[in-house]
Amino acid sequence: MAAPAELTLGEIRTLAYAGDFTGLETRLSALREKPLVKSNDYSNLRRLMSVFEPSDPRMVAFVEAWPETVNDSSFAHSARSFFLRRGAWGMRGEAYAKCTPPQALEVHHNMIQQATAHARCALELDEDFILASDALLLPFFRAKLGRTGLQTYRDRSVP
Repeated sequence: MAAPAELTLGEIRTLAYAGDFTGLETRLSALREKPLVKSNDYSNLRRLMSVFEPSDPRMVAFVEAWPETVNDSSFAHSARSFFLRRGAWGMRGEAYAKCTPPQALEVHHNMIQQATAHARCALELDEDFILASDALLLPFFRAKLGRTGLQTYRDRSVP
């Protein structure tokens, strides 16, 4: 039996825009079954999950509905976590907290809490799922190390 073709960002978008939760879960699960041995294996999986962060209304609708439709999916909860966290920082902005409107800080806080809950759910569903741990831990590493330091940490921490 031939191995399935590599999953692409375009294929993920096509499945998501069509609302094909089952098809996407099937493709992602097949990818999940592959062993993650090299640094590139981890990077590729992370790159594929980045497709769920954009603000295209079709992707927003998909990512919002996915965890509710497929509640036992660590992919769905991880994607929702990344999406919420990115949106939270978009709402808050980069300014110091004292320069940020209180309403923006409140929305940011609520979205971060939701993102954390989805990340925890993803880890409970699959404690070995690297993207679930990324969703929970990377924001803390990013805050401590910055983006450049985080990339260096990622590159060194993967065999």
